Amino acid sequence: MAEEVTLKIAYTEQDFVDAADGYRAPRRIPVLLTWFIVSTIFFFGWIFHLFAADLFITVSLGLAFFLFVFQPLTTNFLTRKDFQAKQDVKDAMQLTFTDMGVDATSTSIAGKNYWSVFTGAVETDEGILLFYGENSYLIIPKRSFAEPTDEAGLRRLLLSKVPNIKLYKRFCPSLARVKRPILALLISGFVLVAACLILSYLVASITPQPEAPAPEETSPTSLGIQVFATELT
Repeated sequence: MAEEVTLKIAYTEQDFVDAADGYRAPRRIPVLLTWFIVSTIFFFGWIFHLFAADLFITVSLGLAFFLFVFQPLTTNFLTRKDFQAKQDVKDAMQLTFTDMGVDATSTSIAGKNYWSVFTGAVETDEGILLFYGENSYLIIPKRSFAEPTDEAGLRRLLLSKVPNIKLYKRFCPSLARVKRPILALLISGFVLVAACLILSYLVASITPQPEAPAPEETSPTSLGIQVFATELT
């Protein structure tokens, strides 16, 4: 018997934000490695007195802020803004998955995509993304599964029809769940500046300062010669 799964989805703003966060999930490891390598270079530069401690702290924390806070919160904000500007994505949609492909129907679209169109898939805690075209994906929120059998049936179809399926589990809170990303970005910016100042002060306080050179002692003999020479003039 051919497998068939039908889902009815009313997309929410959070669905799109979670999907954008899931789309970035495969890039997290290269981003983490980039931060680690750059921070290590500046750390050894500080150890060998090539860079000041302030520069190491600023580069390491600043790069971490940009990669792990600024970019996710900016993506969060832009995705929410884009969702609010588009009316068609808010239409209720019916997706039917069969052995042939995916049928999509809503008040504004009606079409069929064969499985050969999809180049990969990512499963996250919130849903499944089916990739097609250039940086495009079909969002399947897990909350749309009315029965556990629907999720199991769709997973069987994906495993047999779509290549390169990846599973990503989240091990820490996601910034995609922040409802007011701009406010969170401003607060985190102030925290970053305060952290840099505090760490710079702590490093400066525990770093041994070079001793000032002792003043040269003037011998009585040389002092007498200088006084004698002054009297002669």
